[in-house]
Amino acid sequence: MESCNKEGDGRPDKTERVRQKIYHHNNGRKKDMTDEELLKHITSNPAIMVGKPVIRDTRLTVDYILNRLAHGDTTETVLEEYDYIKADDIRACLLFASRCMEDVSCMSLVVETA
Repeated sequence: MESCNKEGDGRPDKTERVRQKIYHHNNGRKKDMTDEELLKHITSNPAIMVGKPVIRDTRLTVDYILNRLAHGDTTETVLEEYDYIKADDIRACLLFASRCMEDVSCMSLVVETA
């Protein structure tokens, strides 16, 4: 069952588009995990890593995983090193970071001159 946008013009709504992207990202394997379900993989507790967001039931911080990916590690290499986490945990880190940036204005770190 495909959801339609509010205008009712038959185009998929945002939730359905996200599901389609996840489906295609997973080489055609159906993935029905919603944003809310993914975000349940991320927790914060002041007694663990000074309250930084971590992958549930671990001490792996979201920023550590993002930094690994930013510096060229693949999901597969991270999963090999930390065999107790799943690909959904890494996707949850990406989604968490995306959500954190939704309401933030960022300035470029490099100012270009003419």
